[in-house]
Amino acid sequence: MIEIKRSVLPNGLIVLTHEMPWVHSVYLLIGVKYGSALDPIGLEGMAHFIEHTVFKGTTNRSYEQIDTAIEDRGGILNAYTGEQSTCYVVKVVDSDLSIAWDVLSDIVIHPTFPENEIEKEKGPIIEEIKSYEDDDDNIINLNLDSIMFPGASFSRKICGSEETVSRITREDLARIWKKFYQPNNMMVVAVGNIKHETNLDFANEKFGQLSSQEITDNEIVPAETDPNKKEIIVFKPKIRQAKIMIGFKTIPYGANQRDTLALDLLADILGGGMSSVLFTEIRGKRGLVYGVGASHAQNKFAGGFQISSQFAPKKKEQIIKLINEILTNIDDYITDERFNRAIANERAVYMFKLESNSFIAKAIFSDEDCNSLNQLSDFCKIVESITMDDLRRVAKEYLNPEKAFTSSIEPEK
Repeated sequence: MIEIKRSVLPNGLIVLTHEMPWVHSVYLLIGVKYGSALDPIGLEGMAHFIEHTVFKGTTNRSYEQIDTAIEDRGGILNAYTGEQSTCYVVKVVDSDLSIAWDVLSDIVIHPTFPENEIEKEKGPIIEEIKSYEDDDDNIINLNLDSIMFPGASFSRKICGSEETVSRITREDLARIWKKFYQPNNMMVVAVGNIKHETNLDFANEKFGQLSSQEITDNEIVPAETDPNKKEIIVFKPKIRQAKIMIGFKTIPYGANQRDTLALDLLADILGGGMSSVLFTEIRGKRGLVYGVGASHAQNKFAGGFQISSQFAPKKKEQIIKLINEILTNIDDYITDERFNRAIANERAVYMFKLESNSFIAKAIFSDEDCNSLNQLSDFCKIVESITMDDLRRVAKEYLNPEKAFTSSIEPEK
């Protein structure tokens, strides 16, 4: 059972704590409910750019002092941007909690966005964009999102493009930061050897005097309801193997935990390892592919079930046909043995993750952001209650081959 203590400051800041008195560290997360899905049109990559540049200096510290304040104590300071949020995180030994709170709150509350540092940082961000553009798996994923969720703001590139990043100015950064980095649009999560009362005291000290403003124009652009494109192919020179990803729309994170976990179990049965159905049928018995797997991914806006594989291009139609046959006859493959193995795997992975305060903090933030804070606590109870009939039901509902989308990279003809 995961006990999560929750408080809300008068200005709307949400403070959450999971106490782990047996560890000697604290993982602190400050999350802002602003990600790439809310980037202004023409300034895509803004949320990610802000995440980079708040580290470049505050009214209290230079960027060198920000780095050394944590690293000199053996701590870890980091940040990440997603479609729905931006998170700033620090992990320290529990005796350094005060400096961790001081530094992390400083960079989100008091950034100065130095002009020279902004222009300098465009270089590394553009190189990051190029690295993603050179990554075949990333290209396939982005292309699949673009046809599954056409027009949706949450299917944009998180980093933006070289063009949009190049045009972002200091005034743009300061304006968007001021709009979204409001206490009522943020939350603090602490997990480790820390009392909730202590976490709340720090939150009051750093954020308590800040006022909040109403945030408007913060609606995402939804996907078109009737996508007219079901396949996208990129032809690439000097490669000999094709890569494919077949996608199916599912549900957003937090919408239905039972269906989410049933789909996760189904991904394990279909493509979770060498004993999985896809690996056994396509590689083990027929030797048609190098690799094949399945996964289920979600954010607060949408969900997708993916089947991916690598193979000789001439085998593409044969492999797609075989995958479709497996999905059509999925009931035959959901056996007691496979079902029990998937349940055991899911439970074990979950228990291993509960030993990590970083995993717990991120999960608490995601659950609160999706208005489903009990998901972490209810996980084992729901997993144990899922039946094979649940898996057959979600397979029929979501994994219909006629509703599949396909993204691939193939050798140039």
